[in-house]
Amino acid sequence: MFSLLRRNKSGSVVEEAPPKPSKSLSPVEKMADAARKPVPQPSELAELKGREVTLRNIIGTMLGVEAGAKAEVEQKHAVVEKRIAQLEMIPKVIEATGGAYKILDMEPLKLRSWENPALPVLAVFSLDDQTFRLNVNLTALNYRHGSQDGRRLMWRDYKQERTIKPSMPEDISVMFHDVLDALYEQGTKELPWFDSVKSHSDDFHVTATFKGAIPADVKEEIEKAKQSGVFKQIFLVAETEMKQGSDPLVVGWDGANHWLIKPFATTSVEQMMADKFTTKP
Repeated sequence: MFSLLRRNKSGSVVEEAPPKPSKSLSPVEKMADAARKPVPQPSELAELKGREVTLRNIIGTMLGVEAGAKAEVEQKHAVVEKRIAQLEMIPKVIEATGGAYKILDMEPLKLRSWENPALPVLAVFSLDDQTFRLNVNLTALNYRHGSQDGRRLMWRDYKQERTIKPSMPEDISVMFHDVLDALYEQGTKELPWFDSVKSHSDDFHVTATFKGAIPADVKEEIEKAKQSGVFKQIFLVAETEMKQGSDPLVVGWDGANHWLIKPFATTSVEQMMADKFTTKP
C-alpha cells in the first residue's frame, strides 16, 4: 500500500490516504450506462423526409447503364429510410411507455475476446430459450482437378449453411457475421482432406448458455413492456461467460430502435424460492 504526500498551506508535509480504486464496469454495465433518454427530433425528421423524396426521384430517373451509380444512391436511400423509421418510432414508444425507457446502442455486440478475436464477448438470448448459438454446417464436397501453368491442381468445394440462434433483428445478427466467417475458415481447415471420394460434413459453432434465474420484479417489467404493444421483440443481452450474479439487460426492439427496458442481476434458484415463499414485513 502506498500513500500520498502533499504540502499544506503552512508548508508542512502531510500524508494522505491513496484514492480508492474505481470499480471497473463490465461490458454489459458499460452498455447500460451509455443508454440515452430519447428526444423527438421533428426538424431532423422533416429534413430527412424531403431528402428521401429527392433520392427516390433520382432513382426513378436512372438508366440501366447507370447500374453502379444507382446502387450507391439506393444505399443512401436505405440509410435515410432507416433513420426516418427510427425517428418516427421514438414519440410512439414514449407515449406507450410513459418515457420509462432509454435508447440502447447495440454496437458493443461487436466486442470480441482478447484471447480469441473470433469469440463474442456478449450474447443475445430469447426469453424462450437459454441457448445462444452461432453455427456453420460445412460440407466438403468431392475434389476437383485442374491445371495451371502446366501444374496439376486439386481443390475441394464447400457447401455451407449458417444459422444464428435465437432469431434476432437483422441489424443485430449482422454484428455476428464475422464470427460465422471465422467458423467457416476453421471448418475448411479441419474437415478431412484425405478421402477423395466421400463428402464430409460437420458443425462448427460458438455457444453460450444463460445461467441463473430472473427476479420477479424484472419479469413484471418484461410483462409491462409486452403490454405496451410497441415492441416487436424482447430479448436479453448478457456476457457469454456468465457467472452467478451476472448483470444482463432486458432489451426491447420496436422495429427500428433498441430500448433498455431494465438492467438486472441474476439470482439463484434458492434465492428465487426464498423470495417466493417467504412473507416479508
